[in-house]
Amino acid sequence: MQTNPIMERIVRLNEQFKASMQKHTDARIVCWLGASASEYKMIKGFVMYNMSEESDLDDLFVSCQQPFNSETAEKYGLETCKLMEQYIEAWNEDDRLTSKTGIIAWKPQYDERRSDAANFVHNMNSLAKSFACSREQKLIVAILPQRIDNLYSFKEWITEIIGQPVEKTVCFMLYDNYNERLYDSYDKKFPDFFVYIQPDMDLYGAVNQILENAKQDNKDEQEQDVIAFQQLLVKLSIAVSGQDRKQALDISDQAIRLAKKHEMYHLEALVHYFLYNLFFSLEKDTEAEKEIENTLLFGKKAFDSGIEGSAVTYAQYLIVKGNSFLFKQKYEKAIPYYREALQMSKDSGTESLSINMCQMLGLCHRKTGDSYTAYDYLTEGWKMIESTMSTGEIGEHQVLCYYAIEFEKVLKGDETYRYRSRFEEIWGENWREKIAQQHKENKKVFKALSIN
Repeated sequence: MQTNPIMERIVRLNEQFKASMQKHTDARIVCWLGASASEYKMIKGFVMYNMSEESDLDDLFVSCQQPFNSETAEKYGLETCKLMEQYIEAWNEDDRLTSKTGIIAWKPQYDERRSDAANFVHNMNSLAKSFACSREQKLIVAILPQRIDNLYSFKEWITEIIGQPVEKTVCFMLYDNYNERLYDSYDKKFPDFFVYIQPDMDLYGAVNQILENAKQDNKDEQEQDVIAFQQLLVKLSIAVSGQDRKQALDISDQAIRLAKKHEMYHLEALVHYFLYNLFFSLEKDTEAEKEIENTLLFGKKAFDSGIEGSAVTYAQYLIVKGNSFLFKQKYEKAIPYYREALQMSKDSGTESLSINMCQMLGLCHRKTGDSYTAYDYLTEGWKMIESTMSTGEIGEHQVLCYYAIEFEKVLKGDETYRYRSRFEEIWGENWREKIAQQHKENKKVFKALSIN
């Protein structure tokens, strides 16, 4: 009988969480400490499962997933409570839920004398009271934003929660990246209040189990080989992340033999790309150079063979090659790879990639002293931006500020005023200073946290 490997891990997380809460009875913030975006998604799955009727935990879970950005940082708790109010309204309309809890008479209250975080804590305390929560059945408020545009502000907001009178019936749940440790030292400074939990998920094992089940159900030889290749790729990923050169080379040999057997050039390119990342991390430049060339060779073969999706993948490999020169400030050598990637992205209709390539080509040509060609590429990319997004949509993509900053460096004459006026229309008069300050703060405090 086949088992569900994902469900097995949800059960494992439930057991971990329950044990941690029993051990740390006074904790007001529990923070999962993961290592990847996949683990973050699994934690979200854990929360969603425990918001369903299938949950076997006594605690009551609510989820806060709206994005956090610098523009709304001062009102994040306010906006969260508004969404929570809608959630409670929906709860009260569900007879199955109200048969257990009765009508939940809760509405958020705001006191202008309090900060946003303080109001948020106050409202979560009152929500727990409305649900008649107890120390044995807490209200778990999972704060897992879909996106965090300003980590510095988000950390400040969370830090302020630590200083608030959180009731014993409430516990906030967060996620942190193992390599970055956004809340590093909080568990030491506030040992009774803040607790880290390292999830025991073995996601690689889950993926391998899923693939093994699929392979048993499939009788087609080529399909079985593709699944076997995917299993090898999981193992190769582990070997590369652990910088185990011998194991990585052994596994890659097996994977390449399977790819060659069916002329699956796109998979062969992928194996070489994994090896490139291995040698790059080991600072073995010669081997890394060989592997990226092999990646490009088989990526091009896949494209020429008409394999679906190979155009975008090949373009991405070209970008990696171009970046290798960019990081060494060899701008002239990077240009041909970016230029080919731009053409590939145009042919495949991938506008976001085309815009990115226009920006990189603009930078490289400017660095080589060719500001006219730089202007042409950056103008081409900006026209794509304007033709595919509204002013509001452009304003929401902060990364496009950096495109504008690069563009301003090659503007001349009347065009300078026209474009600068447009940028200020989109992001406001002081947008350059805001971007510079945010970059300075993020660089000073911590690196980006990977959670998408």
